[in-house]
Amino acid sequence: MDNLQPFPRSRIQRTRTGCQTCRARKIKCDEHRPVCTQCHKGNRSCSWFMEQKRSRAPRRPNATACDACREKKLKCVGEVNDVCERCKALGLECVRTRRDVDSDSPPHSDYINAAQNHTTQSVHTHSSHHGSRRELSLPMDHTSSNHTALGQLPVGNELEDLVQLYFSSVHHFGFLTFIHPYHFARLLDEGEVSRELTLMMIASATRFGAPVTPESIARADAWADAAIGTLIPRIYQGYGAVQLMALLLAQHYDMHRGNRSTSAYLLGGNCTRMMQTMSLHTFDRTYPADFPSQQTLSPLLSREALRRVAWSTFYLDSMTDGGRYGSQTVDEHAYRIQLPCDEESFLGNDRVVTEPLFPGQVLSNVTADNLPHASLDMSAYILRTAAARRRALHFAFRASYQEQSVERLSRDLLALQADTEEVFAALPQRFHFIPDNLLLHRNRLTTFILLHVLRQNLFIILGRAALQIYLRDSTKSALVSQVRRNRITRALAVADVVSEGLRHTICFDPHIGIQAYVALEILLFEPRRLASEDPSIDPKAAELVEAITHLLTIIRSIARRSEFIKHLQSIESCDATVRIS
Repeated sequence: MDNLQPFPRSRIQRTRTGCQTCRARKIKCDEHRPVCTQCHKGNRSCSWFMEQKRSRAPRRPNATACDACREKKLKCVGEVNDVCERCKALGLECVRTRRDVDSDSPPHSDYINAAQNHTTQSVHTHSSHHGSRRELSLPMDHTSSNHTALGQLPVGNELEDLVQLYFSSVHHFGFLTFIHPYHFARLLDEGEVSRELTLMMIASATRFGAPVTPESIARADAWADAAIGTLIPRIYQGYGAVQLMALLLAQHYDMHRGNRSTSAYLLGGNCTRMMQTMSLHTFDRTYPADFPSQQTLSPLLSREALRRVAWSTFYLDSMTDGGRYGSQTVDEHAYRIQLPCDEESFLGNDRVVTEPLFPGQVLSNVTADNLPHASLDMSAYILRTAAARRRALHFAFRASYQEQSVERLSRDLLALQADTEEVFAALPQRFHFIPDNLLLHRNRLTTFILLHVLRQNLFIILGRAALQIYLRDSTKSALVSQVRRNRITRALAVADVVSEGLRHTICFDPHIGIQAYVALEILLFEPRRLASEDPSIDPKAAELVEAITHLLTIIRSIARRSEFIKHLQSIESCDATVRIS
């Protein structure tokens, strides 16, 4: 008896095509129409379902399933040309890597939706965030830009031209030099570049580097909207350094699209937290010396590139303050990484050692490998200038709110002036603003001009703080005139630097428009204040008028690309002043 096995219960097969009456009574129906045998015997009304097929969304063939469903090995239900039901419910972008059916659909959806999902690891040793790095799959046929719909990624020669325009213009803005041009070009040829990063690159190139027309600005905004609309919901599910690169470009773009107080500020906060989560600001201390050799990461994520992403976050955070202290979200003293190396070492993928942000600071885990030392890149001095600018703005903030006595603030001012002079004097001879260097750095004049404009602005900020201190103390009133003269001298220097950029017809960093406006205000008002005390001062001197003309020219030029610059006040009244002069 013990060896006897119980017989398995046979599964009762129930029909789904019986009459409605038998199904309600849960008895077997012989499906005899119009009245089945059970209903006839019981003298019951025999009703049947209407003869119609149940409506059901068609299932996609495997060849056309979206990437998200294919990766999860789930049924992809929905129309081929529409978002599948799963992606729609989860709020995901429904994309497919192949397009073998429905040949009547627009050809441009091939390259906008053709993407492959794969995991981009978040480069953080204490976190396991995983994001998807979308890869662009370009079709063989090249479509004219006249037929490319707004928001869709162009293909062929048009895309290559826009990418080349990016690397010749926006790439040299401060500080956005974190994308390796050669690595990106190879990934583009192989169809493996991030779609969102590519969209932000060509949007930035079109707005800031291409000839300005309403159509070009509309196309650039559409590309930026397409990238940001995909990035924002995705980063809350997982992200990596490639997504941070795209978001940094988005922050810079929105800053000059008129969304400064909303989108750009919020994007800047997201960038800071993403960078901190991946510990990029302590990269040299956190990550092993052989990183990323053991990781299957994008070629864009080299050690130098990841450091530059962290420095880009620092720089953009430093420049979103509007000239007033208190808006920064990054602490400069928390950075434990070396400054960017020279461009030749970056392009050659050389592992080298440079210098920290503050001279004399000890770098972590970079000298142990006996790596060769390399000179600092021009952009490294922009970062040091940005850090000095933070300190100057902090001091000007304290001076404006009179948080300490005049004596204490005067002592701190002298110390800060000495620190600024040290930063100013530390610039190597090869980066000085002289005619030979204008020729030497002719391929990077955008960065070169920005560096020297920011350096002059340091002293303008300190001059503003000095005026706030000296005007409070009658014993220091004799120093006020000298401070005003120094501010005029620095503003004239800004105009001279800008005039060289105009002469060489470079693509200006939009931030120069802000500094030009500050210099313009000084040249308009400070000479008049001095003239009230010294009749020998001529507010309409030819030197001042020429400088004002250069500053107005660059402000108007940048205002065509930047909504923020366009809304600066008093430009038309300045124009009237120049005409009267």
